[in-house]
Amino acid sequence: MRKALSLLKKSNGALSEWLHSPIVYREKSGFLDQWRSAYGDVFAERSLYDHYRGLAKQMWKGALSGDEVRAKSYLYCLRATLAAMYVADEKRPAPVEFHKLLDYLPKSLHTKIDDLLEHKSASGEKQTMERISDLDQFLEIQVESEHPDDLKRPSDIVGADERMDGLFVSTIKEHKPLMKKDEFTVSRIRKHDLLLFEAVAGSKAYGTNTPQSDEDLRGLFVAPTSFLTAAESIDQVQDEKGDEVYYELGRFIELLSKSNPNALELLFIPEDCIRHRHTVMDLIYPTLFLTKKCEHSFGGYALGQVKKARGLNKKIVNPEPEERLEFKDFCFVMAGQGSQKFSDWLGGNGYDENELGAVSVNHAPNTYALFRGEHYRGVFLRSGEPSILCSSVPREAEPVG
Repeated sequence: MRKALSLLKKSNGALSEWLHSPIVYREKSGFLDQWRSAYGDVFAERSLYDHYRGLAKQMWKGALSGDEVRAKSYLYCLRATLAAMYVADEKRPAPVEFHKLLDYLPKSLHTKIDDLLEHKSASGEKQTMERISDLDQFLEIQVESEHPDDLKRPSDIVGADERMDGLFVSTIKEHKPLMKKDEFTVSRIRKHDLLLFEAVAGSKAYGTNTPQSDEDLRGLFVAPTSFLTAAESIDQVQDEKGDEVYYELGRFIELLSKSNPNALELLFIPEDCIRHRHTVMDLIYPTLFLTKKCEHSFGGYALGQVKKARGLNKKIVNPEPEERLEFKDFCFVMAGQGSQKFSDWLGGNGYDENELGAVSVNHAPNTYALFRGEHYRGVFLRSGEPSILCSSVPREAEPVG
């Protein structure tokens, strides 16, 4: 928008025609009225006049310089010439439509325009024709004519910068703010401007649910175009427990292309489990994604579930201790040809942990020599961090472990 405003202040020819085009595909309500009004306030006729005169002269010296020319080249040069004449005379932007400029063409040449249009429609794009001397004479006079000296330049417009600044601020304020990534919550994407699909999944969809079963929701949403073209991206949104999971449409298609079981499952959800379905879902054909990859993806998924079950069985057979183990519980002291747990070694020797000091043993990673004395600080950090507290030990001291 800053670039457009900069061009608008200079009465840029291309932007002028865009703003006054009779064909508008899409417009935010009131946008054209605001910008056309601002353009009128800063309009400098000389800039637009020079734009059209430059186009006309370029065509005259270039495409219309040969013995045979194309009808399209004549029409381009004529339109630019007539538009320049209109701007010089009316002191306002020239209309885009060609027929509205014909008042500046001598009536004796109007039939020549009809001939050009007929030739252009009946011939190929590159087919040439003989030159038309009457049109040549008119164009040469206009292209070589003197510039009018009563046209305003951009530097003559007072308050142009302030007018453009005001238009910038008013346009920005009316523009809908872009969504941020942290605004994509489950409650937000379930609104109908983003939600494409929502269904009950899991055991209730499989028909294996019980009265105590949780309800799992799966769905799709589409991020706004303004977000997708920004620097951030989003793949999915879910609640804290993972019972409600919604995939962004682009991510969903990516998962389908990889034959992801969770994604493919959504394409075959029973009708009575579907809570919302946008018509765009009709464009996603399940058969496009049923490939040989499914053998590996579904097989891998099943194997993963088996491994999970085996892991759960291990936890049941070998339950973890109720009390959390401390760092010292993983420390051992060498004794004879084996080792003892540090706590067992302390009790067996009647030592107090706080009267011990530790020194790192050279060339033996994670191995420490233990010394006993009243001036030592203990073996472990008092803060509870899982680290050994090393002490300064006299050179003649003998280790106890």
